This record gives sequence, structure tokens and C-alpha cells, in this order.
Amino acid sequence: MKAHIPHIQFRPVKNFLEMASLIAGAKLFIGNQSFPFSVAEGLKANRLLEVSANCPDVSVNGENGHEFYFQEHFESLVKRLYK
Repeated sequence: MKAHIPHIQFRPVKNFLEMASLIAGAKLFIGNQSFPFSVAEGLKANRLLEVSANCPDVSVNGENGHEFYFQEHFESLVKRLYK
């Protein structure tokens, strides 16, 4: 990822509140079927969910949320949403 987004930085957090604040302030949150995505879902942040084709046990509900299975679809969503 760093090869494609050279200025990306890992941002450790001290607690879940700090993580939620970062997600709420992000222009676009991209996640998988994990706790941080659940936070983004609860905040209704602008979010993309990488869904597992083998075990799709998380879904997007409501506004500002999108899900994808394949790279091409992911890239088209990022281009559309990250303006």
C-alpha cells in the first residue's frame, strides 16, 4: 500500500474513543469485517467495507456506506467517493 500511497502513515491509538475520533474525522474509512468497521458503521462515517466472499457476516446499512468484493469495484468506489 505504501508504494501506491507514499504519504500514508500508521497511526496507533491509545483507546477506542481516540480510534472513533479518527474514524469520524476521516474523509473515507476503508475497512474489513472488524471492530473498527463496526465503529465506522455506528458513526455512519463515509465508509467502504471489504466483504469476505467466504463468510459475508457483516453488511453496510444506511447512508455513506458501500461494500465491495473485488479490486475493480473497490477502485471505482474510491475514485467516486474520495474527491
